[in-house]
Amino acid sequence: MGPPLYESSTYAVWCRTRVRGKFYRPGATFHLPVYLDDQLQARLSALATAKGVELTALVNELLKKDLERIEGTT
Repeated sequence: MGPPLYESSTYAVWCRTRVRGKFYRPGATFHLPVYLDDQLQARLSALATAKGVELTALVNELLKKDLERIEGTT
């Protein structure tokens, strides 16, 4: 018997010969976009401005505290 059918298929050849895109970076990490409700974003933005920090830093701080609280109760 010859090689399995999928090894000689056009798809298998494509898989072995394809070229990565010009922006491909091995080991790159991806950051997920998070979309907030308009009212929530406005409240958090105002709070971040009042505290003198960036919105991202404030949201990260709040989420970390919530996760610690949640994981502490389980």
